[in-house]
Amino acid sequence: MDRHSIMTSFGNLSYLERPGSYPLVFLHGLGGSGNNWLRLDRFLDQRFRMICFDLLGHGRSDKPRIEYTIEVQASAVMDALNRMGIDRFTLVGNSYGGWISLYITVKKKSPDYLVLVDSAGLNPTIAEIGDEALDKFVEKVMSVEDGNDEYIIRNIAINNSREEWKMKEDDLRSIKVKTLIIWGTADNVLSIEYGRKFHELIKNSDLFEIPYARHTPQISHPQIVARIINENVRT
Repeated sequence: MDRHSIMTSFGNLSYLERPGSYPLVFLHGLGGSGNNWLRLDRFLDQRFRMICFDLLGHGRSDKPRIEYTIEVQASAVMDALNRMGIDRFTLVGNSYGGWISLYITVKKKSPDYLVLVDSAGLNPTIAEIGDEALDKFVEKVMSVEDGNDEYIIRNIAINNSREEWKMKEDDLRSIKVKTLIIWGTADNVLSIEYGRKFHELIKNSDLFEIPYARHTPQISHPQIVARIINENVRT
């Protein structure tokens, strides 16, 4: 895949892209990057145009000193897609990226399909537990990928703890688009019970449980994740 960047109202967003006729837009988890989706490349149908963003404040994207809310991340992604001339697309989000994907779907624009991979959005967040837990979490995330910025990771974690950004049950019930919920049964970050709760609340959804997979099945079980997308996303 080739790397590109596009200017948004919040700064440049870097992204990896593979050509294809129909866009799949991939949003990674906190502290990750678009590289987190690379293992899907060889297994996804060639009809899919893969667009794997580095979220604002991550990877090779700009890292402005702003408040990193779910709204800001969603607006940056939508700004990029609009400037790229992309109107129809499927959103695929893991963890924090799943939360942003949910917010886009509910508040911004409904994609053709929504794919949630071990998604955040319903769970208590780390900053709600206390300062000591937050410090340990930030330290851990800082070690995940070179270039992570401590200010940004801490700012995101604190903003994520605010009630206004949580996905409400009524928000999830309002989702009409076909939703694929993919979850590792051994996820030790977000329990499979959250996946089952999303499935209960999003009526037009299917739940795919991947035995023994943890929080990033797109890395550990890419062939299975790709097969689910190949078989269920119609273009």
